[in-house]
Amino acid sequence: MPNIVPLDMPAAYWRDKAKHASRAGDYPEAGRLFRAALRKHDDNATRRELAATYADMHSFLAADRLYMENLARDPADVDSVYGLARSRSLAGDERAMAEILDTYLRAAPCGEQADHARDILWRLPKAEKEPPRMHRAQVLCAQAADHQNEPQRAFEMAKLSWKRGKTPECAQLLCELYLHAHKPRRALQYAYIACNMQPQDLNSRLQLAQALRVANMPQASRAALKQAMPLCKTHDQAPAFCRMAMTLDFPDLAEEMMEQRLREWPCSVEYLLLLALALYAQGKDQEREKSVLRRAEMLDEDDHMARALLEMPWHDGPQDPRQMMKQSIRFMENMAEMAGGDEEDPQHLHRQLVAMLRLPMPGMTEMAVHLMMQTHDAVGLRLALLEGSLPPVLYALILDELKEMGEPLPCYARPDGRLCLVPPRRRPPYDADLHDLVRELLRRNHGSAALDVVARQIPQLWRRLPESARRHYAQCRDGVWLTAFSAYLMLEAGDPMAADKVLCQAYHPKRVRRAYQQLIRRSSSIHEVY
Repeated sequence: MPNIVPLDMPAAYWRDKAKHASRAGDYPEAGRLFRAALRKHDDNATRRELAATYADMHSFLAADRLYMENLARDPADVDSVYGLARSRSLAGDERAMAEILDTYLRAAPCGEQADHARDILWRLPKAEKEPPRMHRAQVLCAQAADHQNEPQRAFEMAKLSWKRGKTPECAQLLCELYLHAHKPRRALQYAYIACNMQPQDLNSRLQLAQALRVANMPQASRAALKQAMPLCKTHDQAPAFCRMAMTLDFPDLAEEMMEQRLREWPCSVEYLLLLALALYAQGKDQEREKSVLRRAEMLDEDDHMARALLEMPWHDGPQDPRQMMKQSIRFMENMAEMAGGDEEDPQHLHRQLVAMLRLPMPGMTEMAVHLMMQTHDAVGLRLALLEGSLPPVLYALILDELKEMGEPLPCYARPDGRLCLVPPRRRPPYDADLHDLVRELLRRNHGSAALDVVARQIPQLWRRLPESARRHYAQCRDGVWLTAFSAYLMLEAGDPMAADKVLCQAYHPKRVRRAYQQLIRRSSSIHEVY
């Protein structure tokens, strides 16, 4: 057919169609069109849009993978850092979101999303201060958790922590230590204590189910898992429940959980893969498992797990999940066999090395990093810093190699699972106290002060104050500067009578009025000083 012209459209065409599909809520179609745009023109902006689409589908692993690839390609891409924070917010992990937003503000204090990031951080609930005794107990518990490779020392520190303050975290740690020591009865004792202290905590319930299973009480273990099902509130909790259910040989409960979640999020790649794993472990419906895996592969073409599970031989009965994982690793290892060979295409070699990097096998990560150093793959090395599973020694080696290659620093890394800049950038002075001040002002004024006034004027005014004033606010906390700032906000809102009333009713009226006058003198607005 010589008169037929092939349809070869530019990347902008596919991006526009993808954005239209995304606005219409057709996320699978939007993902397909964004991938078509990436094949035409590989850029960070399109990859961010594809990652945001995956996040809207609750495919957070795929979204995080794309954001981290952007950071590896361009460490100055702070929009990808903000995208990671959005992904964690959609997943329901506020703690991780706050940590990533803090990293974003360190990297780009005047960035496009900086004001929005500060607003989010200021609105988060402030952690309550614990009594000193409980704080010391938690510190000891954390130290004991860090020494789990030394069972005797971990036991001593955990028991000392339990004596200082009986916290649920310490009970969970003692339960875990007794499970490793093959003492299920003692583990059960602390598992019940943790559940009584935190009845709505998922981890305590899962630990109780594990202890009951080890104690040879399968029916009670299954009942504990049933009780834990309604406690799965966030996105990350459902996979944790499924992994525990399959580990304890209850894949039907994992299947039930995933079916519930897929009714709400039918395009989540993680949920589809977990459902396929549960079906495979039961060995009861091959056709359904294959269809689920094909759908997962269609939604995320870069996910190797779906392809690995499709290549696995089918079996007639239930199979040990560990054996199933070994087969998966074997398949993925075969995929990465060519990584060490001579390749004419550097991009193909890079993809193979990244596949090796993500293999869950001992020594495979180190081998991939070694080959990246040999091939001077700077993008791959920065991506290795973001994997979060590197030994501490490798971080220093990779940073030295990047310096020798002349690559720009700082770059992003996840040494303990948390995103940060290496080498770290110092936080602006008294920034934490500024956050506390803004939060208290918003709480004290009960919405009477406009948020934009608080968010924009107060930080500027704070930084114009002398260091002695900021130090006084941070150390004394006698309410002088907080009251003065509250009166200043009322003056800015056009109510000088209310401001004067606040000043007269202050506990230290003379000191507050002096602070108030200092604020007025250092402000950019024109006010009369009384």
